[in-house]
Amino acid sequence: MKNIFMILLGSFFAIAISYFFNAKTEVPVISTNTSLKAFQLGAFKEESSATELALKYDAKVINENGYFYVYYSVLRDEANINKMINCLDHKKIYYYIKEVGASENYKNELTKYEELMKNTTSEIAFSELNKKLISIYSEV
Repeated sequence: MKNIFMILLGSFFAIAISYFFNAKTEVPVISTNTSLKAFQLGAFKEESSATELALKYDAKVINENGYFYVYYSVLRDEANINKMINCLDHKKIYYYIKEVGASENYKNELTKYEELMKNTTSEIAFSELNKKLISIYSEV
């Protein structure tokens, strides 16, 4: 009887210890931040007004829910978002930042371009990379 009790007691402690030492949450190895921030310059009921603003700033018009939104940039990396804020503030361009979705193609391209954007010190190169990115942007 003592032996059975000791086996059960040992099993209980083994299960309790393994329960406390096993991680319950996953720890990401690579950042999976998928939150995309759009720099919106305006929202219009008329497409012509949105197109006019988009042409002025090399932006993109997105039609959603009966409105035409003008996006200057859609980024994910915090360093690039801060660079874009500084760039637009310097140019005195008024904007609104909001979270948006994007196609998988855009997300894949975004990863490549954002690395280049992060490493450039030239405002011209940064703007040109942004123009290329926004030209391929499309919402989900």
